[in-house]
Amino acid sequence: MKNKEKILISTEKLTEEEFKEMIRKLSRYVESEMDQWEFWKFKASFGQIYVSVSMRPDAAEDAYIDLSHLIDTK
Repeated sequence: MKNKEKILISTEKLTEEEFKEMIRKLSRYVESEMDQWEFWKFKASFGQIYVSVSMRPDAAEDAYIDLSHLIDTK
């Protein structure tokens, strides 16, 4: 995903439904497009943000919050 399109940024907190939708879309992305890992970065009002998504943990397993219940697995 190398799109340079600018996205309008809001400082308003996500609603619970928006957060769930973000997790569902991320799940769909990793199921359909991700190979082993993704490394992304973007600018926020307070500095650069780095995002890492991978098939291996970077910390102890119990450090992660399991969000599986947010994903509709029909």
